[in-house]
Amino acid sequence: MKILQSAFVLLGCATAFLSCQKDGITTLEPSVLNPNPAVNKCDYSPYSVGSTFTFELATKNIQANKWSFAENKGSMTRLLDTLTQKYSVGVGFFPQDTSVKKTESFIRCDAMGLYVLAKGINNGKDMELPMLQYPLTVGRTWKSAVVTTTFSGGNSTFYYEYKVIKTGTSRLVKATTFTDVAEIQESVVYSTQYTGSPAITQTSTYSRFYDKKAGVIETIFFSQNPFMPSVKDTSMVQKLVAYNIK
Repeated sequence: MKILQSAFVLLGCATAFLSCQKDGITTLEPSVLNPNPAVNKCDYSPYSVGSTFTFELATKNIQANKWSFAENKGSMTRLLDTLTQKYSVGVGFFPQDTSVKKTESFIRCDAMGLYVLAKGINNGKDMELPMLQYPLTVGRTWKSAVVTTTFSGGNSTFYYEYKVIKTGTSRLVKATTFTDVAEIQESVVYSTQYTGSPAITQTSTYSRFYDKKAGVIETIFFSQNPFMPSVKDTSMVQKLVAYNIK
């Protein structure tokens, strides 16, 4: 189960994008990477160094059916230049649960999209996650590469799917009404197969809401009950409450 849990704490997958049809998943449009971004501040992605963001992070103990709340400070603290890409590096972004809310994020954007660098996700190698692909048009889909991990007695695979649900809408988040919001459905599809047994496939889903100027303003995480596949529980909600963009 540790292999399955690792899918929840990853930020999202990949430098090589695959088109495939597996486990009933429809083939999706491959995403495109631009190796030389001009700037690291784009529509829906204002994550330049020096910017700060404050979130309210709510997490649910599903067994106890109780919510807990915390303030999550996000800030872009430095620039990472890998010779081929430049990333704004910070903490407090795209959290999957409270245990990883202070994990560093490596974020960049260009004319083609918003990407998060996942350190060591692919057998120790870094890969970019295609969080957004421009232009954001309703119904547009893309996906990450498939990551396969082999362990004693079986193997596990996972990948991410993305879909634009809405654009140009208004959304009230805490006390602020954002007026140019895009809703992105982000799903992680993971499958585990033990030797001699059929594969077990599960899907967990994030609804992320991006404002054109403020970036991610709200994230809602739905986890699938492994024993009742039709049941999904809301187990994490993050809301933007203040921000200062440089």
